Order: sequence, then C-alpha cells, then structure tokens
Amino acid sequence: RSQVDFSQLVRAVSQMIVFVTRSDNPNPYTREGLPHAHRQLLLQELQMIDLALEAIAAPLRSVFDRTELAPTAAHQRTPLVRACTLCMLLARHALREHDTNKAASLRFVPQLQSMLGLGIRAADTLTQVFVDNEAQLLKVEDVHVHKFVSLLRDSGREAKFLTLLIALCECGGVAIQRNQWRVATALVQQAPELLPDLALGPPGPAGGQPAILISGSEIFFPSLSRDVPAELCGWLDHAEPESVAYLRATLQLYAALATGRNLRNAQLLCDRVPYPLLLQIVSSKALHARHLGVCTAAAAVVRCLYVDVEPHQLMARVKTVRIWDNLIPAAQSGALSTLLTTVLNIDWSRFDALKAFVLGYVRRYETQDARKIEQNRMVLELLRLLHQLLAAGFLKAAEVAPVLPRLLALLDGREDLVDGNDDGGLEDSLARYEPRRTVRLDTLVIIECKLSLCRTLQLLGDMRLDLRLSLLLARYRTEWNGGAWDDGDPARTPARLGFGRGLVADLGGSAKAVGGMLTSATLATAFASSGSREYERLQEVAAAPAA
Repeated sequence: RSQVDFSQLVRAVSQMIVFVTRSDNPNPYTREGLPHAHRQLLLQELQMIDLALEAIAAPLRSVFDRTELAPTAAHQRTPLVRACTLCMLLARHALREHDTNKAASLRFVPQLQSMLGLGIRAADTLTQVFVDNEAQLLKVEDVHVHKFVSLLRDSGREAKFLTLLIALCECGGVAIQRNQWRVATALVQQAPELLPDLALGPPGPAGGQPAILISGSEIFFPSLSRDVPAELCGWLDHAEPESVAYLRATLQLYAALATGRNLRNAQLLCDRVPYPLLLQIVSSKALHARHLGVCTAAAAVVRCLYVDVEPHQLMARVKTVRIWDNLIPAAQSGALSTLLTTVLNIDWSRFDALKAFVLGYVRRYETQDARKIEQNRMVLELLRLLHQLLAAGFLKAAEVAPVLPRLLALLDGREDLVDGNDDGGLEDSLARYEPRRTVRLDTLVIIECKLSLCRTLQLLGDMRLDLRLSLLLARYRTEWNGGAWDDGDPARTPARLGFGRGLVADLGGSAKAVGGMLTSATLATAFASSGSREYERLQEVAAAPAA
C-alpha cells in the first residue's frame, strides 16, 4: 500500500479535465465551464472513459477496500479519494451535453450504480448519462428509482441525489411521465420524511405578510424540528451550503414532477406546496436579498404546477371567427376575443398578485450583467412565467403595454455587460457573442432570456392583432347599426370608404394592406357563415378604388 503512488494519475487526469472544458477556473475539482465537444469525442475514441473507471476499480480489487472511500471528515484528503474523484469527474466532463459519448457509455450504468454513496461524485457522472438520453430514460424501472431514494436515506440528504432524480423526469424539456410517477410515488408519497416541509405561519402584526416556515424530521434534518418550525430566511442564513442546495433542489424536483401537465402528480404536489406559499416565497424581499436561488426555484414550481396546467389553454391567438353580438363588448374589454367565448371554468383573477410582481420585477431591468448569474436566472424564470401567463390569457393589453418598452430594451442587449468588465471591453468584438460560462459569469443565461423574450413578443403580436381586429369589427358593427351601410343611398358611399381606409392607424398598416385584410379569409370566416349582407358590403369597400 505504501508503494502505491497516485500523484502521476492525479496530475494526468487534472490536465485532461482542463483539456476537455473551457473555463477560467484552474481547480479540476470545481471546474465547470462549457464542454469542448471535439475533445470530448477524442476522449471517447481513445477509450479514456473506460480507463478512468478502470483506474477507480483497480485499486479496490487488489490493495484498497471500498470502506476506505466511505465519507468521513478526513477522507477528502487521502490520495486514494483524490485520485478516484478526479477520474470520476473526467468521465463526467466527457459525457456532458455529448449524445455520442452518452450512447457509448450506457454499458457503464451498472458499474456507476455500484459506486454510488462512496463519496467520489459517482452520482454526478450517472446524472450525465441520464440527462436528455431518451434511450436510457425509457429503461428506468422502479428498482432504479428506489435505489436512488435509498441513497438519500443512507448516504445523506445531498442535492446531487435529487438532481439525479430530476434527470429521470424529462428529456429535452419533454416530460417522461412514467418516470415522474415513479419518483413521486417512491419519494414524495412513500418517503416524505426525506424532504423538508414548507408552510405559511399566521399573519403578521397589523395584517402583515405571514412568515414562511420550514420543518423536517429530526432524524434526517438535525437542524430542523417537526414540532417547532423555523423561519425560512433565518434558517437559510445559518444553514450549511449543502442544506441550502438541498432545499433548492427539492423545489426543482417539484417543478420537474409537474412538468408536462402531469395530472397524477398534481394533487400530491399541491398538498406539499400550495400556491399562496409559493407566491410568498417568490415575492419575499428578504429571500431576494440573500437567497435568490430559492425564489427562482419556487417560480419554476408556480409555472409548472399552477399556470401551465389543465384547464388552462392557449388563449393568446388570433381568432378569425367572431360572434356578431360580441363585437362591441370585445373591443371595449381590451381582452382577447377567446376570453369572451370560452366555456372553461377558470378564475381569471387568481394570479393578479403574481402578475403584479412579475411585471414589476421585469420592469426594473433594461440591461443584464453576465456576472450577476443568480439575478439573470431569476429574470429568465420570470420571463418564462410571463410567457405562460400571457399564453393562457391572464394578461390584458392595459397590463402589458406599460412594460413593453422595458421588454424591448431588455431584448436589445447592446448595453449588456458580457465580459466581466464594467467598461464593456467586447462591445465592438465578435467575441461578444460567444457563449461563456465560468465561475464569474454566464452569458448563456442572458441568451436564454433573449429567446424567451422573442417568444413572448411573438405572443404579444398575436394578441395585438386580435385586439385590433376587434376594434375594426366593432367599428363596422357601430356603423352598420347607424345605417351607414344601407343600400340605395349613394351619399353614404364616402362613409363606407372611410371605414375601409380610415382604420389604417388602428391596424398599423397601409390602405392597401387594409383592403387586403378585408378580402382575406379572416373576414370571410367571420361573416360568411351568417349568409348576411355584411361580408358583401366589406367586399365592396375592399374593391373600391382609393381616392
């Protein structure tokens, strides 16, 4: 044993970790950054993943024992643990975001499972095998989920084990429902003692906001108590970083279990995290100041569990068929025409407080700083929440209009700081648009914000067109009721032509565009079904020559 020298292995693996990643962090144990795809493939072709896992297994077969890897206060300092951890990290970096390497590494899953709980980051590597790997995710069975849940019970409440369960629940943003059911049953339903409990306390003095309380089993969470809940923000201030990460991962797991409108899990999750509790966490000023990541995770739960759910449907769309009696009310309401005809039983005022917070928070930002990673993640999650609220019809034009200039300024991005320097050193360089993720900054989150803004503005365009069509048709209804479209009165022809060309400002186009719209399938479907004279009169206006 004394003749085993791990120094050369540690040195070589450390250099390969730096070789396969792009980051400004020289520490191979904490280095993340972005993976280098070509070099990842090179490692796989040279069978470096095989060698890394063999380098872990070889000492344990002959000289050392697995018990020497058991997590202890001093085990991180032993040469054996350092070498095994670095080899596992090399395998993880070779798999990150690389589908070819993941497909080639499916044979390592049993071996990685046997190394779970040894304190050498095997869970992180196994997570990368499952992330967005549909072939492997469809092979998950109950025994695998129970194995991962048992790690939480036996090896400790660590965020990496919850992250592994999260990876089982979705692939490329698409929910894997049977895995969601397995995880929810095995952990949330059958082992709730492994998760912290959140609740709202009584209202504060003079009707103030209630306190957010956290509690848990004393066996699995020594710093918590079932009988005496602690105030959340105060507990987070004094908790260990791993405990804070575990709470955040718990909320992220709830969001993953609800993704894709999973009705089977919805009620179970709603009982654990009711909407008023999540709203209080998302909008808490104290948590924003010191633990913004928890607020971000809670916002994701609100979106997946309460907004993007049944019976909410896509309402922000251009409706081409209108009811004659609803034309004037639709124009006066300033709301989407779909809301006037829907038969869905929805409380349209339920998210008023949430809307006010989201719109108020987003209005504060016209630029982004890549160094403020947690802040940018919160903005991204709120933009996704805003998009979902808008798509489901919970926002009216009057609510969106004040924040629209800020959304456009945030999309602009020319004043964003993306290089870590206050003077914007990359302002005129193509390097400004290169993705960078280091320990100090992350530009990928900013790009995700821009993409989410584009989707939101696209919905706003549909909403704007629907509202302007309502104004157009309401004006036609008003003039029709006033007799401006009666037959046999040549004196009324200018009024009819004025209707066709006078709404240019309302529709934001040219007179030619208005004429084209009046002869389009949109108005044809709006009036042809009634068989009345309205559509014929509109055709006359569209065909009339411009003055």
